[in-house]
Amino acid sequence: MCTTINVIFHQSENQKPAGEAKPIRKSLDQHEATDLILKGRCVLDTQQSTPPMHLLDQLEKSIAEIERVGPQAIDGRVLGRIEEAVLKDGKRRMVVEDHLLEHLDGGHRAVASFWKRMTKCQQNLDDFRQSLSDCIAWQSKAATTTTVYQEPTPEDMVEEGIVYLNKGHRQYECSIVGQDWARFSLRVGELKEFVIEQTRRCLADGRLIAFQNTGRSPLLYQPDMWRNVWSFDISSYTRQYFYIFSADLPQSWFQKSHLPHNSASKPVFKNAADHLLELYERYEAGNGKRYKRDEAIENLKAQFNISKNKASDIWKNSDLPKWKKGGRVSSMNPQNTTQ
Repeated sequence: MCTTINVIFHQSENQKPAGEAKPIRKSLDQHEATDLILKGRCVLDTQQSTPPMHLLDQLEKSIAEIERVGPQAIDGRVLGRIEEAVLKDGKRRMVVEDHLLEHLDGGHRAVASFWKRMTKCQQNLDDFRQSLSDCIAWQSKAATTTTVYQEPTPEDMVEEGIVYLNKGHRQYECSIVGQDWARFSLRVGELKEFVIEQTRRCLADGRLIAFQNTGRSPLLYQPDMWRNVWSFDISSYTRQYFYIFSADLPQSWFQKSHLPHNSASKPVFKNAADHLLELYERYEAGNGKRYKRDEAIENLKAQFNISKNKASDIWKNSDLPKWKKGGRVSSMNPQNTTQ
């Protein structure tokens, strides 16, 4: 098996002799080549004798290790502290305790930031995928072509050693490039979705924190809502939501011994009350389930790490006429909640 990767070094303007501007092609050990490509010191040469599997292996390995993007922010007091600091006085803060925050407006920017944080690659995801696809295209040019009249499955493509050239109506023009290149092509095709899915996992795990960016002031979204936020936001370039990676925040916040009890308690109760009202509004709009008292209390306990008594108080003081038998009550003021 080949253990080298072909790369291209582009000379800077002050290094080029007069009248010369040719790139320098080299064949490097796959480990060295991968390191230099990701650092932006050279680019992948499209002319490869074998697919650069090691480069793809290293990328996928890095993308899988989502623990490196920060700790989980799912504890109610941690979330309260984050909201209090990041949205101080109802305004977005770019610096918290000397930590510079990267505010990511829209899901596409969250994906782009995740890619760079995990891979340290100087190219953006789409450009890097294109460089990998160009290797496949170059290999296809010299290959024998064949036409199939039924769309091949991924397994068929590997077994036959083929990659697509053109997809026509009820016929598919393919190049016969061999099984290794066919496997490589399939993995390149899946790379972007893998990055998106891993970013979704960060959101579900609380390593990527979601905020609503509409209305009079931003609002921290609670964990059970994050997946719904993402499924909406990832499909477009909307800036209705913005995101922050937990790695950008002071890491001491995520240690239990450093969690403040008094300063974060009121935001947590208010967040829980707002969360319950949001569930109710979704129900009224026909987009959510009907919660019974015990279900709602268990939901608040799990999401905000509060006691059953506190959750019961929030239910009691929340305006939920269609979920209660007793009609309307006044909305909860978190400052009046029994401490």
